[in-house]
Amino acid sequence: MLWRLIRRYFITGIFVLLPVIITGYILVFAFKLVDGMLRNLIEYYIGRPVPGLGFLIMLTLVFLAGLFGTNVVGRRLLALGEEILRRIPIVKSIYTVAKQVMEAVTMQRRGVFRHVVLVEYPRRDIYSIGFITGEAPAEISREAGEDLLNVFMPASPPPKGF
Repeated sequence: MLWRLIRRYFITGIFVLLPVIITGYILVFAFKLVDGMLRNLIEYYIGRPVPGLGFLIMLTLVFLAGLFGTNVVGRRLLALGEEILRRIPIVKSIYTVAKQVMEAVTMQRRGVFRHVVLVEYPRRDIYSIGFITGEAPAEISREAGEDLLNVFMPASPPPKGF
């Protein structure tokens, strides 16, 4: 009983801290990436390094990407870029998972995803993260003899041949 409680608190702690850690890691990574790429250019034009300028440039790039993605031409170009990414074998898997996670996060704000759950999948004693999206249709629950829920599980597609 005590171990179940400890395990529950530990798993809850992971779910509380993981988004914060991932967000911090992505921000630091993006800052270092942009700052590192632009450091020589900034030093060349200004004559000395300017701390924080990489961060401002990163914010500007994110804003411009949002502006670009909201207009008609930008959406069409993004769709074309997505199609190209989906044709590259390894990139396709990474991009699909990243996009599903981002869609899950943005849909969660709209109330589509109610709770995060662990589902025993793909086999016994292996668990995957899922999001409850609602109740299963009544006829399916009746057929199963119990109340069922719909669960969205972001995942990459399996390799061909499986």
